[in-house]
Amino acid sequence: MKEAQVHELLYQALETELGGVQVYTKAIECAVNDDLREEWNKYLDETKTHVEIMTKVFADLGLDAEKETPGRKIVRFKGESLIKSMDMAWRRATRALPNWSPPRLWSMPRPRIMPTGN
Repeated sequence: MKEAQVHELLYQALETELGGVQVYTKAIECAVNDDLREEWNKYLDETKTHVEIMTKVFADLGLDAEKETPGRKIVRFKGESLIKSMDMAWRRATRALPNWSPPRLWSMPRPRIMPTGN
């Protein structure tokens, strides 16, 4: 496998983990079951750890963790689409609740990549 292909896969993996942070954050917001919310919080913590690990890998390889790639854009689009679907389902399920308004998904900030201490 060529170095460029490996780098592209790493960028897609990082984007997957960043999207996972957003997905679990949205899932926790939507959870009505405390046990499920607790479980998803564990997954969110694990996914944040994955972002930290990937960020360290990027630093070790001298790669720019903020670089856009075609594959990364596709991964982000899929994640954003999933979150929008979750938001739509949540809105539909909660229509019966008066005076409730779900958070606006599209205003949710993208997780920032934190530099490692190297």
